[in-house]
Amino acid sequence: MQILTDDQPRPLYTCWLFWIAVPTGDQAGVMTTLGLTRSRSVTFAEAAVAIDDDGHGATDGLARVYVSPELDGWTLVIGPWCDPCDDESSDEMLQLCTDLSSRYGQAQAYYYGMQADGSAWLIAEHGTVVRRYCETGVPDEDALFTLGQPLPLERARRKELGLSPTWDENTRGSEAEDEWKWGAHDMAPEIAAALGISPLGLTPQTPVRHRPTRPHPAYSLRKAPGCDRIRELWNTGEADFPAAGVPQPAPAPQAGFGLDQRTRSQCIPERYEVNLEVS
Repeated sequence: MQILTDDQPRPLYTCWLFWIAVPTGDQAGVMTTLGLTRSRSVTFAEAAVAIDDDGHGATDGLARVYVSPELDGWTLVIGPWCDPCDDESSDEMLQLCTDLSSRYGQAQAYYYGMQADGSAWLIAEHGTVVRRYCETGVPDEDALFTLGQPLPLERARRKELGLSPTWDENTRGSEAEDEWKWGAHDMAPEIAAALGISPLGLTPQTPVRHRPTRPHPAYSLRKAPGCDRIRELWNTGEADFPAAGVPQPAPAPQAGFGLDQRTRSQCIPERYEVNLEVS
């Protein structure tokens, strides 16, 4: 196996950034828990471009995620699919993070809008959701996602703003809570860094551990609503997935592409089912 010595970690970001963080280097286990298959290797530089493209809608961003190698003891999964407060998939993401935390002790999911579009965080520990909170400037909708008690960092920030460290969701949107609303808008990267790792904080000095096993960074087809477009891209050869029936070499553990096992059976024609299996 040859690892590119000049392929170093770098900040991974886009205007609308969604990610999961798990304290493990077990890429295969993370992939299995998330239901991802069919990966191929990419460099950090290629990942940065793909993440930015997906964040700006250049591709079907819900159809793929990037899964990092072990970075300072953590694995990152990055892509719009990882949204902890999406109207349609928030329950699924909550369950997946709960499952990951049962296996690895912790799992976190985040959203950060770099253009003052808000933040969201979901923290699970040992099979229990500790906290989920969303602040995107839409009080009635954001309040529906709140679970658990405020994190120590949330309490500390509110104290800095001269606000009570605890609060009632019914006060959302009130003038008194305006300072907190704007303060919480930018907190996702800060919370992620305090609790583990943030993709925005990666540098060439971030420790990377390459394991000598098949990697599972992936791009993943995820759910039925996008199937018509997925089939169109697949059948015309425009989709960026390995060709059916063509043997793929095992890639180095850096990053890659994959198919969600459940969605694949819904989206990809039956005749491709066997060819898409990863051995």
